[in-house]
Amino acid sequence: MNNHHVEDDGFAVWVVPIDKRDGSCDVDLHINQWIMPSRKTSSVKVFSDFGIRVSHAHNISNICFFVPFDMKESYTDLSKKLKNPDISRGIFNTNCTINANDGKNIFELSYNSHQSNVLEMIPRMKGVNNGVLVTFDLKSIIDSLTKDEVYVRFRIKNSKLGVFLEKESKMIESFATLLSSPIIKEGYSYTIRVNEMRCLPDEIRRDIFLQEQKVKKIILTVCMNGQLLIDNNTCYKTRTLEKALYKDYIPSNFISENCMVYQWLQEKPNGSHYNLTTTFYKEYINKKSFLIYAIFVVLFSALGGGVVEIIKLIISYL
Repeated sequence: MNNHHVEDDGFAVWVVPIDKRDGSCDVDLHINQWIMPSRKTSSVKVFSDFGIRVSHAHNISNICFFVPFDMKESYTDLSKKLKNPDISRGIFNTNCTINANDGKNIFELSYNSHQSNVLEMIPRMKGVNNGVLVTFDLKSIIDSLTKDEVYVRFRIKNSKLGVFLEKESKMIESFATLLSSPIIKEGYSYTIRVNEMRCLPDEIRRDIFLQEQKVKKIILTVCMNGQLLIDNNTCYKTRTLEKALYKDYIPSNFISENCMVYQWLQEKPNGSHYNLTTTFYKEYINKKSFLIYAIFVVLFSALGGGVVEIIKLIISYL
């Protein structure tokens, strides 16, 4: 028996320029999902990391990010962890040059063609509909910037995705189905929509519409352990987690042994909006089917001798 669940969430990322006449800039968004199914129950914990890189930093007043569910209590700054060269190498997949001073909440991180100021900031948070608008105030620290590119990274608990992945079949099974399909296969398609206007509250749509910038690239990374499996047909890269690099970064209680990492990449010239779908699945025994099979085994065990005698009697009359 197959059962498929579908869910999506509409996120948004944009910047507010200081000079509206020069509002163009490029935005990259990095998303990392840590999927943690329980080994004892059907519960699933999910933590989501977001990294935002923005160019033309000296003309930016605010970096804005909309989360479509309440997450204020779970917000954790991760930017300071990038001072660790192992963690930076794991996240950016290359050696990074880090120039950090103790006590400073801004440091320099360079790799390949990127030279960024990484910001350790406590953002403003405002409830919008059922979600939260996260705002990083760059204007207040603009005189301290030494690079024209900035990067922030943070983690939230994604309880909504966790609850979604806990769903099990609620279908009404017929007797024939119970006999023919003892294995239930549950599918879960979760879509992250970024800057898709029809999925966003009026206030967020209005703010994005007033700005002129492009989300140049989105990288989605899913790290998963436990009973869930994943459809990797559309991935551009899969690997095992380099646990030595991430040991001081992964969420608490995440089991990094034999953890698989899946990555998706989308780039768009116009940068209007993005849709990234991840499909998970799991298989388990249908308890009702198992019970019916057990009943049949008991009945045949109890009545088997009588059935044999009846067959012998029929044969003797032939």
